[in-house]
Amino acid sequence: MIRLSDVTPDDAPLPQDGYFYLEIGHENYNALYSLALLAASGRQRLQIRTRGEAVPTAVAPISYLVLDW
Repeated sequence: MIRLSDVTPDDAPLPQDGYFYLEIGHENYNALYSLALLAASGRQRLQIRTRGEAVPTAVAPISYLVLDW
C-alpha cells in the first residue's frame, strides 16, 4: 500500500483510507516498488495511475507510477 501526503488537486478523490494498492502479482511489481522507494527517499513527487477511478469506498489498484526529474 502507498499513501501520498500531498495530493493535488486538493479535492481529488482518494481511495479508501487514502491508500493505493500495488499488487504483488503486478507484472512490473519490482520496478514500481523500487520507483516508489526512490521517490520517497528523495522526497520526489510521485504520480499514481490507477485501474479505474479512485473512490472512497474501495482500494485503488495501481496501474503504473510516474516520477518526473
